[in-house]
Parts: sequence; structure tokens; C-alpha cells
Amino acid sequence: MKQLLRNDWAWLGLFVLLFMVLGPLPPAFGLGAIAGDFGVQVLLTIMIYMIFGLGLNIVIGYTGLLDLGYASFMAMGAIVVAAGLVLTQQPAGETLQAPLGDLRLTQEQRELEANANAGPVVVQYRPDWGYDVVSGAEAVLAALEAQEAAGPDAEPKTLSVQPYAGLVLPVGQKSAKGTHPFGSTGGFLLLLAIAGVVCAAFGVLRGIPTLRLTGDYYAIVTLGIAEIVYITIQNEGWLTGGAYGIKLDGETIPHLFGADPNVAQGGTWWFNFYYVVLVALVFAFVFSKRLELSRLGRSWAAIKADEVAAMASGIDVKKAKLLAFLASGFLGGVGGGLYALKLTTVTHAQAEVFESIIVVCFLVFGGMGTIRGALLGAAMLQGLAEFLRLLSDPFWVRDHVFFLAADSELSIPNEARMLIYGLMLVLLMRFRPQGLLPPRAGGDPPSKQQQATWRLAETPLFRVGGKT
Repeated sequence: MKQLLRNDWAWLGLFVLLFMVLGPLPPAFGLGAIAGDFGVQVLLTIMIYMIFGLGLNIVIGYTGLLDLGYASFMAMGAIVVAAGLVLTQQPAGETLQAPLGDLRLTQEQRELEANANAGPVVVQYRPDWGYDVVSGAEAVLAALEAQEAAGPDAEPKTLSVQPYAGLVLPVGQKSAKGTHPFGSTGGFLLLLAIAGVVCAAFGVLRGIPTLRLTGDYYAIVTLGIAEIVYITIQNEGWLTGGAYGIKLDGETIPHLFGADPNVAQGGTWWFNFYYVVLVALVFAFVFSKRLELSRLGRSWAAIKADEVAAMASGIDVKKAKLLAFLASGFLGGVGGGLYALKLTTVTHAQAEVFESIIVVCFLVFGGMGTIRGALLGAAMLQGLAEFLRLLSDPFWVRDHVFFLAADSELSIPNEARMLIYGLMLVLLMRFRPQGLLPPRAGGDPPSKQQQATWRLAETPLFRVGGKT
């Protein structure tokens, strides 16, 4: 039993089985409207956070560097996917050319354009004001001049165009349906890979100035860089949407395996997306496991044990660290891209330091340095957080706690959720500081193949399984 608990593959099989059993049934079974199913949303969140945990475990668990800025990768991956989907959307119908930018119209704006009877129109949108329709590029320029003359406090008759607001398109051709280079399953997977590569490159760039730092100094620097990324995302609205973020709708979300994400076929799309995330989790597991068992993984273990001794042994410490940052950033970008589709709205909130701390807690709870610990920590803590969220709803508590009266309003205050969350971590640190599934002190036992190889090298002074 102990051997089974220490087997990462066994834990992967267990979680995959649970996700398949607890996950959504195919829509053909009569369970089509699952988009609003709270349980499915929780399972999706747990799987995505498992990917984040596996990515951060490469840096914290394998190399021993405390990274407090992992939310930067999560947010950047989400922004790359969301911006890529929005910027490349080609809506149906004919649009006009105007020198105002190149961001695409949202679904609501396209509906306004389709319902207009005066020919092609340009729809402007400002989240704090609403919608307005202006016909033709010249009218748009006039609208901008009128708005500037009226001042920002004037009641807007025509709205000023903001880069994040969905600008007019270049001249397009009439079509019954819009086109999207990333609208297919293959296109979305390509965009997901691009997000991973972008975040991997950012991980290397972020890691170069921190190569000589260890311990608390490295943690403080990563925290500072994460805050820079957070402020940048919040203020650079031309790409990230600023405080309003980037919203994905039924036209910009890719059609996974041909499923339409709109309400009519939402169940099929969510079913397909659920298993795309599950496959991504399996990929992240295999990716991490192969790295752990590779020569590079052994180099990381040596660096974690003693960086000076590792350098004296001939290990290129700088290269090994940069590769750790690269691999960790790649998984963070992939997970962030999936998170963008799950949330359908990407804002600067995804880059908050609190998100980084949550993922670190997963590793502390499950056990740093083990893949099984990252999986278990994410499943238990994220599941607990969602369960406490339910307990803050008095109606849910009244309907599901059998011994409460029908008029009971008992619930856990929303402010107490994180208090309970933190109390569990304190208790764990007190009674099991190494986590629930820590790495073995002497390493995992050798496999049968390794033992067979060693027997070929037996000598009178060295025998496998015997005394020397």
C-alpha cells in the first residue's frame, strides 16, 4: 500500500478516473445543458490548478527556489489566448475601413451592425457608457472630434473609441458566417502552444537577472516582478483591456471538435472542453515526470541539495536553472490559456500575488518536490475553497444540510472562508510540515530494469540486494 501511495502514475490514474466518473456525461445521454453546472466548473478549476501546481513544482520542488510570482505566467497565458482569439476574429457581413485600430467587434456589437438597415455601420463601445452606432469611417472621425471637444465629463452622444473597446475592422467581405484562424480545435491548440512558448520565453527573461539569487532574495525579486506584470496588465489597455479586461463570447470562443459554444449547443462544447483540459492535465503530468527522471531532473535535484557542490560536480547551474524557468513558464502559459476559456473574461485579477500564494499552498499541503503532492494539494485545497464558498450561501446550506429547519439562515460568512483555509495550513505545518505526500528521504526504490542493469556490474564488493 505504501508503494502505491508513492507511485505518481497511480495517483494520475486515480484522478483521471475520478474526473471521468464525476465529469459530465455526453450530451447524447440527455445532459446537454451542463455549462452552468457548478460541479463541472469546480472540476475544471481543479484540473487547471493542477496544471499550475505541476508547473510551479518544477521550480520550487525540483530546484528548491521559492517563486512567489507564478501568477504572472498564468495571467500572460490567459491574455495571449484571449487577445489572440479577439484580435483575429473576422465577423460576418461587410465592414468599413477606418484608421482607428484593428481590434475586433464583440458579439453584441455585431448584432447591432446586423440589425442596422442603413448599410454597413461602425459600432463603438465603452464599458462605462454603453453602445452607439456611427455609419462610415468619416462619421467615426467626426464622433471622436466631437467627443474630445465636449470633454470627458459630457454626456456622450457619440462615444470615443478606446483600443480595448472593439474598434472598427478593415474592409471585409460579406459572408454568412464569420471566420476565425483559431476557431477550430487545431487552431486553438496552436494558440495554446503559442501561449506556452511566450510564457516560457518570459520565464527565461525573468530568470536571467535572478540566476545568482537564492532563498528569500529570489522570492522577493519574483514577487516584485509579479507586481510589475500586474500593474502593466492593469494599465496597458490597448492589449489587455485594462481594468475591464478581455471578454470572450460565442463568436470568439473556438468551436472545439465542431461544437458551437453558444447556448443552443453549450452542453456539447463544455463536454469537449472538459476533456481537452483533462488531456492537457495528463500532458502536464507526463511532461513533468519525464523531466524529473531525466538527466536534467537529476541536475535540478543536485542544485536543490547543494548548489556549490553541484557546480563543483560539473553541472551547468545557470543553464539548468534557466531550463527550469522555461519548463515552468510553459506549463503556466498552457494552464492560463485554458483558464481564459473557462472564465471567458480575462482581467488583471489573474495576475494578483494572491494567486501565486494559492499555488504555493498546493505544494506545501501536498508535499514539495513530488508530482503526486502537487496533484493532491490542488485537489484538496481548491475543492475545500469551493465547498466553503457553497457554505457561505444560506440557501444552499438550508437545502443540503438535513438537520436544519426550513427557515434556517445558517451559513459561514464569506470573510471566514480564507480564515478556515489558512487554519488548515497552520495545522498541517504543525503536525506534518513535509506535506501529505512528501518525497522519500532516500529516493524512490530502483525499478526492476535498474536492478537488472546493476547486476551486470556485480563484484565481490558490490552486490544488488546483498551485503557489500
